Amino acid sequence: MENNNKKWHKISSEMALDEKWFRVRKDVVKLPNGKVMDDYFLWLSGDIAIVVPVTEDNKLILVKQYKYGADKEMIEFPAGFIDNNESSEDAARRELEEETGYVAEKIELLAECEVNATKAIGRGFYYIAKNVKKNGITKQDISEDIETLVLSVEEVIKMIERGEIRTGDSIAAFFLAMKKLNML
Repeated sequence: MENNNKKWHKISSEMALDEKWFRVRKDVVKLPNGKVMDDYFLWLSGDIAIVVPVTEDNKLILVKQYKYGADKEMIEFPAGFIDNNESSEDAARRELEEETGYVAEKIELLAECEVNATKAIGRGFYYIAKNVKKNGITKQDISEDIETLVLSVEEVIKMIERGEIRTGDSIAAFFLAMKKLNML
């Protein structure tokens, strides 16, 4: 149950940056204590879908690619932005195929979360795809140079513990998927 006494009230809003890949809004907000903040910035990040692909023999499909923001190669589960007029499930299926060449027979939503409730407007949709199969077709974006990894659950756990898998979304998705599969 929401306590409206704690809610901030938007007085005005304007776009501070409106680029294809990065949109930022500047709001003027009134706080519950009556004070006004005239410079509260929000990243309009958009919604993302992330999928934990599991093969028939319980291997996990991950991707390894360079991420400019971190300035290093990152290992994570297939993920990407949900396009306009696209369902989160369709986006998860599309990202899985585009990034890895695998397709899902069955896909199931594990959770829906806020990406960054303080400074961003966008949700993450976490999926598990069971009995994925390789179809051999990838359609990577211009910025993607992806290596596909096929790993055991034990290998993924060790990689998380060693800090080799570092993205919060992938770690959260992994543990949600393992709970769903009764593998924890």
